[in-house]
Amino acid sequence: MSDLKKKFDAAAADLKNLSEALGNDVKLKMYGLFKQSSAGDVTGSRPGFADIVGRAKYDAWAAVKGTSTEDAMQQYIDLVESLKLRRTTKTGIDQGHRSGNRRRS
Repeated sequence: MSDLKKKFDAAAADLKNLSEALGNDVKLKMYGLFKQSSAGDVTGSRPGFADIVGRAKYDAWAAVKGTSTEDAMQQYIDLVESLKLRRTTKTGIDQGHRSGNRRRS
């Protein structure tokens, strides 16, 4: 297994711990990159108007069409890392406020 694939698999596992805090736009971006990484370019026809979720997923995957497997994996890894960093930073700020370390004016 390549180093990139190992990092990709680790990022996918890390994402499970972050997903409750993610908005739909980020989840869809992650979905598109994951599918592009694992299956290549989008296939099949776009779901119909009544399938809102399927349509959104299809569009997210189609948005990264033409991206190489390696580039999609790296973008996925980078996005997960940025989300982890943002969560760590936010958690640190929240903990500072709860412990009374806030600066008072």
